Amino acid sequence: MSTLIGYMLGRASVKIQQQHERVAQNMVDALTGAVDPETEIQNLRAEIARVRAIALKNKEVAEGNHASALSWRARALEAEARKEYWVGRASAAEGELEEIKCFEEARGETSDPIRAASPQDSSC
Repeated sequence: MSTLIGYMLGRASVKIQQQHERVAQNMVDALTGAVDPETEIQNLRAEIARVRAIALKNKEVAEGNHASALSWRARALEAEARKEYWVGRASAAEGELEEIKCFEEARGETSDPIRAASPQDSSC
């Protein structure tokens, strides 16, 4: 994800650099009289508007990527919490099963045919 963000920011940086170079060249042309000053002013205003729009779009994309990363992190934490819940439930079930086996052994009954056939020292 960070590679994609870096790539997008790099692309945006290159585009902005190219636009700055065009603006600089347009200013040189305007100062040397190669272009009509009024036309150049309009071009510069349009260029500034384009640069601002790109900067705003890049900011929105960066904020969206950050929100997406937070969303993925929240999902991962939620999945971890669910896993811990079910591990806890499984552990509790194993404990209950062990209690049932101990109770059956104490009564001389068992639902496990292997344990019934070979009496062993139990942990109960």
